[in-house]
Amino acid sequence: TIERLTPYVDPGYTVSDNYYAVSDISVDTFSNLDVTKEGVYYVSYQAKDPSGNVSQVASRTILVTPAAGLGSMPVMTHVRVHPNPVHQGMLYIDYGRRTVVRGVRIEDLQGRVLRVLENGGARGGTIGYDLSDLAAGTYMVRIWSNEGTRVIPVHVIR
Repeated sequence: TIERLTPYVDPGYTVSDNYYAVSDISVDTFSNLDVTKEGVYYVSYQAKDPSGNVSQVASRTILVTPAAGLGSMPVMTHVRVHPNPVHQGMLYIDYGRRTVVRGVRIEDLQGRVLRVLENGGARGGTIGYDLSDLAAGTYMVRIWSNEGTRVIPVHVIR
């Protein structure tokens, strides 16, 4: 996890080969990371030895969160997601009377959008979403409102 607008420092990777020296192994790095936008991003690595053998892709997930101290940036403070973890399938989003939720998106940790949930734009209240068809795991709930965007990790337990 890094704050928005913070430079990402890649912690690197470790490679090995049963024949070649580590210095003979090439590693390609792929990334969709954008530190200017909040969200879930990935850095992926794939190694190749001089014989052309290619490794499986290894990936690292990076969550870019709102930057602290950006007074001019909208911060959604009047939103609560519960229960977290989700046990019985229902996830609720409570929001204050000044907040107008415009949309909610459920994403998996690979960034795939699983659901786009529209809201009528009412002020204040509770929205309930049935997540009973999702497998156990961690999902990202992205909420858009008149106060900005918020990304909240939600854990589904079966």
